[in-house]
Amino acid sequence: MSARYGKDVRQSIHDGIKAINDEVAADKNEVIASKEAAENAATAASTSAQEASASESAAKKSETAAAASESAASTSAQEASASESAAKKSENAAAASESAAATSAQKASASESAAKKSETAAAASKSAASTSAQTAIDKATLAKSYAVGGTGTRAGEDTDNAKYYMTQAEKQTGGIPTKLSQLENDAGFIAEDGDSSGLTVGFTEAAARENIASGENTGTLMGKIKKWLADLAAAAFMQVITSYADLMAGTALDNYLIGAAAAKEGFTELNGKLIAPDYKSAVAIQSNYTCMTNGYVIGTIQGAVNGWASIRSSKNANYFLALCTSSENPIAVCIPFASGDSVIFGSSGTYNLAFASAK
Repeated sequence: MSARYGKDVRQSIHDGIKAINDEVAADKNEVIASKEAAENAATAASTSAQEASASESAAKKSETAAAASESAASTSAQEASASESAAKKSENAAAASESAAATSAQKASASESAAKKSETAAAASKSAASTSAQTAIDKATLAKSYAVGGTGTRAGEDTDNAKYYMTQAEKQTGGIPTKLSQLENDAGFIAEDGDSSGLTVGFTEAAARENIASGENTGTLMGKIKKWLADLAAAAFMQVITSYADLMAGTALDNYLIGAAAAKEGFTELNGKLIAPDYKSAVAIQSNYTCMTNGYVIGTIQGAVNGWASIRSSKNANYFLALCTSSENPIAVCIPFASGDSVIFGSSGTYNLAFASAK
């Protein structure tokens, strides 16, 4: 439709220019005709002047003849009078012709000036018509850009036009309604007041968790949201214990998460109750070593082949404090002992132990 509109504009411009040119040609023809009439009038005036001069000469001859013959003069006087009267009429006619020629010349000059003005106006009209044609073409191109894009005149026009938005609407709603009953009865369309509570959206869960982005259609957004919700574990819906006191007061903690602050408070309290060994004071020990202070037996024990490695307390000789049956790899131990207690090694195994007083 934009192409037909451009053709009508160009035809109108062509017709306007032709009409202007025709008017200028007519004005030029009128000027030429007026000039020719002026020239003809001047020629007639010249002829009349010649006739007047001839009449004046005849009058003078008649006057001489009258002087020569008084009798003939009486008769010729009447003829001379008549000739004089005719001469005056011819002279008046010549003056009138000369005046008419001057008037015609003025009209010719005025016509020539008018013709020049018409020519200038025609040139201005032609320029204005050309400008209007270009403006019409520019507007038609801009209209096409907003309608379907593809003109290269606007940035992003291929995704900012009526056709693109219609295509996106069809993807969102399954098609553009073609009759009023579809708008009134189909709950899949947004109501005129903006209520979309009845809108039905088809979508597929996204393959990976990605953030939603501006400009995405509703189906894509819903697919991303479903992926996030599907990947949420039970921990996402648990309450968080934020203090160590609440943690210790809890009786059913299966539906709670321990916050970092609560865990930190618990470890701080536990570390305050621990008696750390003073490794700088550690001394190597053998079996039946008697502890002079409260401290720790630290080091490794390793079981013998087909045998044991064990550590007991003299106060609890019937209970193993450490036991190892591995003959391949030693195990590390850190066992608290009270002052005055004795450390008893097993009868077999390898022992690499030391006693370190508590700090």
